[in-house]
Amino acid sequence: MLKSRATKYGVEVIEVNAAYTSIIGQLNFMKRYGLSSHGSAACVIARRGLGLTIEKPKYDSILGNYTDTMNHRPLKSRWSSISYRLKKNYRYFNERIELLKLEV
Repeated sequence: MLKSRATKYGVEVIEVNAAYTSIIGQLNFMKRYGLSSHGSAACVIARRGLGLTIEKPKYDSILGNYTDTMNHRPLKSRWSSISYRLKKNYRYFNERIELLKLEV
C-alpha cells in the first residue's frame, strides 16, 4: 500500500533493513539529540536510506572488558552482541534509559 501511494504521488521509496535500529538509535542518537526511542530509530533508518555507514557501537559501559574480542567482528555482529547483552542485563526500557544517563 505504501509503495502504491508513493508511486501515485511521485515519492521515492527506499527499502532498508531495520535490524538493530532501536538499539543503535537509543545508544547513539537518543541522548545526543533529545529524541524519543522511536525518533532515534527513525534517524537510523533515514541514515541507512541515505547510504551512510552503520554507526560504530560504543561498548565501554555495556560490554566492559569485551571490547578487545569485539573489534575483529563485523558491525552487525557487534550490534547483535550489544542487543543481546542489553536485553539480558536491562530488561525494561526504563533501566536502559538509566544506563544512558550514566554514559559520559
